[in-house]
Amino acid sequence: LSIHSLERELAELKTPPVSVKQDLSLELKTPIGGETLCRGATFVISWKAGSDLEQVRLGLEGNGYGYYIGDYRATYNESGFPNVGEVLWAVGKVGAKGREQYVGDGDLYRIGIETHINGINIERKSKLFSIQTCQG
Repeated sequence: LSIHSLERELAELKTPPVSVKQDLSLELKTPIGGETLCRGATFVISWKAGSDLEQVRLGLEGNGYGYYIGDYRATYNESGFPNVGEVLWAVGKVGAKGREQYVGDGDLYRIGIETHINGINIERKSKLFSIQTCQG
């Protein structure tokens, strides 16, 4: 081996490793807050998820309680848009399958979305909105 080839090999060994940046962004798009939603009506909960997120959990907070809505793939939707998640929610419906119930009327509800990856907890919440009984 020549000195020149040894210097080249040494230079290659000193090359810093390539770092891979993960896309862990999570943004709740709807509800935005301030809405009055009719209990039982269909409402689209939507979010934008980073490409490295796999699953999210949706919940409803209100009246001093936290309620489970469901676990979904981070990009669960029927529109085919990348990194977008959407769930058609029967407003006020909470609880695990087979034990669903509806929450009561109130003005202090918010949707929460969270995920866990590599020991990191990522959570976002909507601003407050109302759930009301609507007629007709």
